[in-house]
Amino acid sequence: MVYRVYVEKKEALANEARALLEDLRAFLGIQSLTGLRLFNRYDLEGISRELFDYAVQTVLSEPQLDTVTSEVPQGDTVFAVEDPGYPKIRQVYDACGAVCAPIPLDNQGVELAALMRSKARALHISPNHQYPTGLVTPIARRQALLRWAEDTGSTIIEDDYDSEFRYTGRPIPTLQSIDDRGRVIYLNTFSQTISPSMRLGFLVLPPRLLERYRQELGFYACTVPALEQHVLARFIAGGHYERHLSRMRKEYRDQIGRASCRERV
Repeated sequence: MVYRVYVEKKEALANEARALLEDLRAFLGIQSLTGLRLFNRYDLEGISRELFDYAVQTVLSEPQLDTVTSEVPQGDTVFAVEDPGYPKIRQVYDACGAVCAPIPLDNQGVELAALMRSKARALHISPNHQYPTGLVTPIARRQALLRWAEDTGSTIIEDDYDSEFRYTGRPIPTLQSIDDRGRVIYLNTFSQTISPSMRLGFLVLPPRLLERYRQELGFYACTVPALEQHVLARFIAGGHYERHLSRMRKEYRDQIGRASCRERV
């Protein structure tokens, strides 16, 4: 009897997963989602970089920043935040008992001189789309920030909430992608690229923090339903996510082109 109930629940979950996949296919205009392979969280290591693991969290900034604050050494650690910047970031850090230092911006992002004067050992930034200025940090400043982190033993928290779509040019490499010393914690979300209702995001932790995360924070229950995680994992594994991004980039370029034509007329 118990086994039959288990089988029935498993079949119901599989049917619900198929229905959600069909809804996602219809919403994104994809012809087929057949032949996708279901894999669990640890299988994701096979398609990410060897030295990184994905820790799936809710995309809301509060739980992720609570996790990040736990990973960065506390005590006298000062967290540098952009000024102006997204106000909730500082509110969450304050609620976690962290000391925050607002760092002014120049035309390339965070001012290096002010950052060095702050004695901060953690920096939270959004180099691909700074809020509220819209600044994009150029590659030379990004490299300078990585040198600062290495020289001072600091950690950079890269909040890459909105980088996949740009009006002009190609995306600049993330700090995490050019960091070869393990100084960057990377945050991103799928709510901007797939749907605002998909409240799902992730952290990419450097190797020096990954084992600590598992030991000290592994007991946390993920607030994102497992079914949604599996559906998204299958969507990514089949290459549909990358194709969706390419299609949307083309659509936005075409929209900009049509708008420019109307202005000339």
